[in-house]
Order: sequence, then structure tokens, then C-alpha cells
Amino acid sequence: METRKTKASVMNVITEKNPCYFYNSTAFPELQVLVDNWEIIRKELIHLLSLNEGKRWLNTFPEYVENKENKSWKVFSFLFFMMKSKRNASLCPQTANLIYSTPSILSCDFSLLPGKTKIKPHEGYTRMVLRCHLPLIVPEGNQCGIRVGNETHFWKEGELVVFDDSFVHEAWNGSNENRVVLMFDIPNPLWGYSAEEISHYKIQHLEDPFLLSFASKEQWMNCFRARELPLVEF
Repeated sequence: METRKTKASVMNVITEKNPCYFYNSTAFPELQVLVDNWEIIRKELIHLLSLNEGKRWLNTFPEYVENKENKSWKVFSFLFFMMKSKRNASLCPQTANLIYSTPSILSCDFSLLPGKTKIKPHEGYTRMVLRCHLPLIVPEGNQCGIRVGNETHFWKEGELVVFDDSFVHEAWNGSNENRVVLMFDIPNPLWGYSAEEISHYKIQHLEDPFLLSFASKEQWMNCFRARELPLVEF
């Protein structure tokens, strides 16, 4: 497994195990079931947004967000390092079933980026995973995009995007409407670790101040063993 030292030395560098910014989604056939059912997922998302369930959406990494109206980048979590949110799953049961039936997924959320909002350039938490976006609500006109390294992609509803978020990346929504994607992480196959192994390692070595503000490392490990997320409003 990578360590803090090795992570710092190789992050944002092209290597044999991290050879490119974006990947062809057809290289991951186990994810096709999500693409095939994206309209079902979108329907549950729209219903969720109509409910009074704002407390279930977490304002995530506020230091990354840039806008003039103090809007937040929000996530609605189904899975976090193999720990399930049963409450959230009950609100979107078909979506949750699709996620939980795909064993390569180690974390998964609805990710909502408000209009006129930018996520500042930053790096992901490890080189061992790839990040995926399944766009569900995307305003028209190529106003919503993501840049990884020196490559830019504009989201299109129902078209899966797979990228390496260990490289410096940024995202933006230049419209006046919300952009929502199903955001999830899968193992980078070139590293050779399973979703279970990566999840256990990251929780065991948890150092993120944002996550530790919710619970101690010991509490997180207890949640991981139980495979549940009872501690925070995920």
C-alpha cells in the first residue's frame, strides 16, 4: 500500500500505474449496469430532491468551493469505504441496490454542484482508485465541466466518465441550475488492490481533518467493521 511519503512523491505524476487522466469507460464492463439504468437513478434523484431531506445532504470540503453566494458542494452518500447508509438507501432503493450489487464500488454519492460554483484545483486522496461520474442532471450548453491535468471534459447526461482524481483537477458549473452526478470510486486495476483492501487501509490510516471532525479514528474503525454509517448524516 502507498504511504504518506510515497503519495507525496508520486501524486500528480504520470506513472505506469497512473498512466492517463481519463479512461475509456468500456474498459470497466461491470459498470455498464449503472449506465443502462441511469434514467431510473435519475428518477429517484429527482424524487429525493423534492423531499424535505436537506439534512441528509452533507456540505463536503467547503475549502474547495468558490462562488459569490456562499453555496455549498453537497453529497448524498450511499456508500463510504464499504460502509452503507441504510437511511439514505431507503430513500433511493433502486439506486442503492444497483450500487451495492456492484462489488468494485468502494464509495458512492450523489454529488450536487450549484450554479455559478467552482471546485478549486485539488488532488484526490489516493492513487489506488479511479473516480467515476455518471451525469444525471446537467444544464445545457457545455456550461459544466471538469479539467484533469491539461484535459477538459464536459458532462453529458447518461454518459459515464472515468478519470484519475489523484492528478490535480477542478470542476465548475457556470449555469444558474444545479448539476448532479452519481460519483463513485473503484479500484485502479493497475495497483492490484480490491475495494475491500483499499477501504480497510484508508480507514485504518485515516488522517483527514474533515472526516475526523465527525468521529475519532477508533469510531470510524468500528463503523467499518459493522459496514454501517451511523455516526454522521451521510
